[in-house]
Amino acid sequence: MRIVTFLLVGFLALGIEAQGRERICFDEGWRFHYGHATESQKDFYFSTTRLYGKTAENYGTCIEPKFDDRSWRQVNLPHDWAVELPFDPKADMSHGYKPVGQHYPQNSIGWYRKRFTMPEYDASDRISLTFDGVFRNCQVWVNNFYLGSHFSGYTSFTYDITDFVHPGDDNVVVVRVDASQIEGWFYEGAGIYRHVWLNIYDDVHFVEHGIYVRPTLDESMTSAVVKVGMEMESWRREPLNASVTSIVRDNQGNVVSENQCPVVLAPMRKGS
Repeated sequence: MRIVTFLLVGFLALGIEAQGRERICFDEGWRFHYGHATESQKDFYFSTTRLYGKTAENYGTCIEPKFDDRSWRQVNLPHDWAVELPFDPKADMSHGYKPVGQHYPQNSIGWYRKRFTMPEYDASDRISLTFDGVFRNCQVWVNNFYLGSHFSGYTSFTYDITDFVHPGDDNVVVVRVDASQIEGWFYEGAGIYRHVWLNIYDDVHFVEHGIYVRPTLDESMTSAVVKVGMEMESWRREPLNASVTSIVRDNQGNVVSENQCPVVLAPMRKGS
């Protein structure tokens, strides 16, 4: 039986080929500082500031872009602050005797900041940040604007930051990580322990994790039907007629199948 590989070539919109994604590694140049789970003063007054009263109302905290973080420790990602801590015989055995959790508030909060210059890009492009994994409960801001929170330490997440970044200028991303709670019974670490990516892509694109391929073998195990599903998104203000081309190749690189499927996208909507 031949091994086949699947390649989704891309889509054509209004006769113009859409640009591919640019995925920039965002791991270098971060700064890190411990916060505190119970004492606001040691947590940069996080719990006493009206962080969500109004958009960008974070003045006087380390979330503010002008905050002086030069004294913070410089780190590159992936970063796990728990593994750096000394062993403590009183700590949880199931977590490697590392002093992190509800009984160690001084070690259970971590703050990350990164200053970066946003590359120049087309005005119609979309910009997003993808975090492959943060342990654990975290909040994210860009240029003082709150993006959202993510609780699980084992799933990736993405925020669209198009409306909050300044192209060709300085920008600041801030992440607060709370590792007070646990999810497993094994060593779990603490911090931004996986990669982070800055994504630049066309305003007509496949949504994240929006492509799936499902092959079904026949009883003889010699042939298969390959079903392709996809979800696309358009940020344009007019309806869009597009087409998607899928190609299946064998392990020698020979084209086994090639199909083109029309897609109609409503303005500012997703479609599949």
